[in-house]
Amino acid sequence: MKMWHVLVGIVVVFLLWGIVGILLPGIMSGTDGPGTFGDQFGSVNALFSGLAFAGVIYAVILQSKELELQRKELEQTREVLIDQKRQLEEQNKTMQQQRFENTFFQMLSLHNEIVDQLEIKDQFMMARHGGSADIHTGRRCIFTLNQILVGWIRDIILKEPYDVAILHQTYKGFYEEYQHLLGHYFRNLYTIIKMVDQSSIERKRDYTNIIRAQLSSSELVLLCYNCISPWGEKFKPLVEKYSLLKTLPEGSLADERDRLLYLSSAFGTSTEKL
Repeated sequence: MKMWHVLVGIVVVFLLWGIVGILLPGIMSGTDGPGTFGDQFGSVNALFSGLAFAGVIYAVILQSKELELQRKELEQTREVLIDQKRQLEEQNKTMQQQRFENTFFQMLSLHNEIVDQLEIKDQFMMARHGGSADIHTGRRCIFTLNQILVGWIRDIILKEPYDVAILHQTYKGFYEEYQHLLGHYFRNLYTIIKMVDQSSIERKRDYTNIIRAQLSSSELVLLCYNCISPWGEKFKPLVEKYSLLKTLPEGSLADERDRLLYLSSAFGTSTEKL
């Protein structure tokens, strides 16, 4: 309510009262009696009653405007709260992403440390040339393990018709002999992929692609045979889901029919092979 409105109203009221005070003696002397005077003074009462009613209406109008302003303020407050909530959600999402990535890259670093600590003696070179065997470490060790496994399977294929049961039995013997090297390696690799899969982060495949980029061709061969064995049955669905064998070179397996033991998604294609 503007101040000048109030001042104008006060001035009008005083003017009316002043006019009535000036005219009242003349009205009293010129009337025939109190009844006539009351009838004439009633018009003034009606005037003030009208002014009072107008004031009530004006107060209602002002109150409605105040309520409208309050409603707008509440809407603005609500929008501010919604925006603050959105910002908090974004901050929380960013913090979750950072925590995940810290854990992810720590585990990836641990994986590389496990690979670097692998060590195997080249029994073939020792048997062929005599003397002490060469010691292969890191990914050279994995390459040697790959050669041993593929060699075993190919030797069996030369003697027996292709059979998945024989393949499983051959890998079983290989894994039991080299479990001290392969067990920790595959458990850690599986844990990393599983962590990505079960997380709430977006673009999970970006992280599994990072893992796949760390794997050598020999590691992919060992992974392929491990996941079609009982030791990798939980790992196999994740290999297929995230196409972890996508970069497995042609001809690197002991027999290319071994690829048919996977869904084609494991190799990065959409058509399923049974």
